[in-house]
Amino acid sequence: MVNLSAITRDIKFLLTVAFAVLGWLLTFIGLCVIESDAGGISGLWFHLFFVFFTIVAVITSVVTGSVLNYRTCLVALLAISFVYISDDLNVTLHETNPILPHKLRDGVRLTSAGLFFLSFAILPWIIFFGSSEEAAVNTLVNREGTLRLPSFRNVNGGQPAGNQSGPAPYAVDSTTNLSGATAVNGGNRESKLPAMPVGGIVAAGAGAQNQKAVALFPYEANPEDPSELSFVKGDQFDIVNNQGKWWQVRKSDGTVGIAPSNYLQLQ
Repeated sequence: MVNLSAITRDIKFLLTVAFAVLGWLLTFIGLCVIESDAGGISGLWFHLFFVFFTIVAVITSVVTGSVLNYRTCLVALLAISFVYISDDLNVTLHETNPILPHKLRDGVRLTSAGLFFLSFAILPWIIFFGSSEEAAVNTLVNREGTLRLPSFRNVNGGQPAGNQSGPAPYAVDSTTNLSGATAVNGGNRESKLPAMPVGGIVAAGAGAQNQKAVALFPYEANPEDPSELSFVKGDQFDIVNNQGKWWQVRKSDGTVGIAPSNYLQLQ
């Protein structure tokens, strides 16, 4: 399943993708100008298409939510790409001799600029993918609270196998979800929550009134189930209904939805 929002909702990753695409295009155009004037085939073409493959692999892994499965491979590809970019940049910077023909000099400069932009994408990706999700570089603040790499999570929601960010969410069954509709992909939560009335809030479960909870782990909601809430470690909630394993909670912005209770701690 392709989830393009995995890129668009993360500002730092969206910027690095823009740098990567722009840098690759500038380098490609610059090499075309160089080859048209100097003739022959430069070894830089192999490096450029290796970097292209790496960029495609990174973006594909992110939008399909499979970064955890290929993380080591991605870091290796990125490291090799950065070595190629650094080496090619060193070559092109030494080829900006004023005695070169004007067209050739412009091609070299364009290639150098493209390689600079590529380095601004490849190096951050090495740091992002090579660091844990809880590392400082992956917990910068943005409009959603924590700017984390969304690709570290399963695109269908919840924590993928091997993710140590939190426990596995509780199993699902075919009971009624928060909206009162039958959910896709295996149904809804074990805790049967009453349907949400229009413009109102369901009555709190036993002992839930005035209770608050804090998120112990980050959680990514299933995009196919609008009743789920996404949140990050440390988010505060008001408890609306704490019956069953999936609790109905209210975020600080007023959004109401359900969250796995084993990700929350009562305060």
